[in-house]
Amino acid sequence: MTRVPAEVSRPAPSVAATVPRIQRLDIQGLRAVAVLMVVAYHAGLPVPGGFVGVDVFFVISGFVITAMLMREWDSTGRLRLGRFYIRRFKRLTPALALMVAVVMVPSSLLLSPLGGQQTAAKTAIGAMLLAANVVIAATTGNYFADFAESNPLLHTWSLSVEEQFYLVFPMLLLVSLLLGGRAFRSSRTPLVMVGLVGVVSFAFAIAGSAELSIPSMPNSLVGFYSPATRAWEFAVGSLLAFRGTRLRSFSPKLAVAGAAMLVASLCLITEMTPFPGLWTLLPVVGTVLLIAAGGSDGVVDRVLSSRRMVAIGDRSYSIYLWHWPFVVFAKLLWPGVPLVVLAAAALSVLPAYASYRWVEEPIRALPFSTGLPLARLVAVTVIPPLALAGTLGLAVSNGFWDASVQKYQAATLAAHAGDATGCTREAWRDPAKCTWNRGATRRPIYLVGDSNADQFSEALIGAAKSASRPMVGLTEQGCPYLPASLDLETQELTTRCGHYSRDTQAYLQTVTPGLVIIANSYIWFRDSRRDAAVGIPGQAPSQDPRAKLEALSSGLSAAVRSLQGAGHTVLLVQAIPHWGDQKTAEGWNECSALELMTKKCSSTMSIRDATSRQGAAADVVNVVARGNGIEVLDLSSELCSSGTCSSVAPNGMIRYSDSTHITVPQSEALIEPFTKAIATVEP
Repeated sequence: MTRVPAEVSRPAPSVAATVPRIQRLDIQGLRAVAVLMVVAYHAGLPVPGGFVGVDVFFVISGFVITAMLMREWDSTGRLRLGRFYIRRFKRLTPALALMVAVVMVPSSLLLSPLGGQQTAAKTAIGAMLLAANVVIAATTGNYFADFAESNPLLHTWSLSVEEQFYLVFPMLLLVSLLLGGRAFRSSRTPLVMVGLVGVVSFAFAIAGSAELSIPSMPNSLVGFYSPATRAWEFAVGSLLAFRGTRLRSFSPKLAVAGAAMLVASLCLITEMTPFPGLWTLLPVVGTVLLIAAGGSDGVVDRVLSSRRMVAIGDRSYSIYLWHWPFVVFAKLLWPGVPLVVLAAAALSVLPAYASYRWVEEPIRALPFSTGLPLARLVAVTVIPPLALAGTLGLAVSNGFWDASVQKYQAATLAAHAGDATGCTREAWRDPAKCTWNRGATRRPIYLVGDSNADQFSEALIGAAKSASRPMVGLTEQGCPYLPASLDLETQELTTRCGHYSRDTQAYLQTVTPGLVIIANSYIWFRDSRRDAAVGIPGQAPSQDPRAKLEALSSGLSAAVRSLQGAGHTVLLVQAIPHWGDQKTAEGWNECSALELMTKKCSSTMSIRDATSRQGAAADVVNVVARGNGIEVLDLSSELCSSGTCSSVAPNGMIRYSDSTHITVPQSEALIEPFTKAIATVEP
């Protein structure tokens, strides 16, 4: 993360009059704490809240930048924004550009052209253009999802948020200072304006964590990566710089309390915590207390100001830049080996030191320049990483000009019909746009379930056409269709899935009766999913495998009976064989371009392996079907002939797009099995 000079001076009396003229070694030590929190979390150590180290950095940056700017204002009566931006560029961008350029090389060799390379190239360009957080929100999504773990530039989201703060805050501060001096003649104007920004931003964070919609504001602006939900953290640090840096009477106690809050953040905050939100106050307030108590000569202050902690803090930006790519590539090369990840995080200190020693410090020490010298520095810094990212993007968009790669891309990157038409998120709100073969007059077919239902869209559209029936897709990514008490891996998912089941069930009670096809992955009900708790409606969710299977049985039975009571016929579809933790042929995060070119990505799996993972849930589905007099469609024989599942069919068709979903071509190949099943249940 960003390190800026921690030296602040005592200005003439003003809103910053209490800023001292000493070097804050404790702040450098606090930077060390922040980066160690993040690295420990990414290295897989038992610190579930380590990612809040980023929030510690945000508060520090707000404090230090405000103190720096106010020192200039008090000494000169002006803010030279051009000089500020040039200093920020020299301090941050060259080291970032070096890391991005280097990361593009292994990305072209280790990442897959089936999604991973595209994401890395786009993120690289976004990082160099101060917009990595926007790109990551659009391409990678959930910070805690498995997909995010293969983006070697995922960590640049926070750098872009911080750079956006540096871009906007000095202008806001200058305007408030001018207004305070000329219009309102009040030294409190900057404090009021920054406080107002902080309050609004905190409100956005609370709304986002509670999943409340804000009129006229896209949901992406109140999400994890949004500067709108993070600005209050900078504002808190800024306000502390305005009002003074020490509360002398209780400084040692404040430091102990602040340290305790950071430790509590590591233990109490997890991936399941709605974030940023109320819980973010824990690391933010803890950081404020530590900054306020700086120089107290207590135990905490002495630890933070120690030579080793200051040295780590000095290099915290480089450590932050380099640790995550090392972790990502180590996981790709040696999957499932935790010690390798830990070793990779430790080894990242070497390029971090080199970057600090030979890039950060020399460039920051260059004489201030404008005009042509500055233009040359910007060009030399920015063009290489952009060129490398653009080259990778061009190559992957053309399938590396290789027929095998292009074939895999065509099969695995194509979205299924529901997803392609936007019918996999809250489709029940506008089912008319998610209806195919609309002019048909026979009883409609309704497809419900998670993405494992949408993957059958092509098969059902084809079967519906042959039977002269309309087909309505009502699927929701990640959400099973059945009444249940859910506590899934994120609050957003838990809330969305609860709404999906209830609202879709209500919709199906009012429409023309037809055939409802229920297809779920049932992944949340498997013993291996420890991050999911499921329960019977009205009871607390549980992670106990038996309780989850009981919830599946009762919830699925209730859904079937409710649909039958509304005049619908119901067909259950078993989940396709999943590959589990095995290496899969088509996983975008597993097969490199070289592997695809040499056709070394074809995999097989015994149906017995899939049954061992999915058999308990499949048995529940069969029992529910028998108990309610309905049919079950099991497609295992279509994908696993002679007891062996293959990622690529004998005729060369690519069957799986990832470890749990089939490709569009494979779905189209299932039209006949679905046609027969539909004719059986509704002749």
